[in-house]
Amino acid sequence: DLEVYTFNTTVLEMAIYDRWGNMVYKSRGAQPKWDGVFRGQKANIGVYAYRLRYVDDLSGVEEVVFGDITLIDK
Repeated sequence: DLEVYTFNTTVLEMAIYDRWGNMVYKSRGAQPKWDGVFRGQKANIGVYAYRLRYVDDLSGVEEVVFGDITLIDK
């Protein structure tokens, strides 16, 4: 499971995309969690891109960050 933990920030939204740009997960909430499932089945092993939108609780500034994660088989 992918869980997001933050300090002095509030997560507004997180989205995860496959290599073709298809959204496989979207969450609106303070603590998003993706279990690696897409359309009721385990997502393919590989690299996924993410987009995380949050507010810095100290400054009140909204930020968006992008990155990637690798989904592996347990």
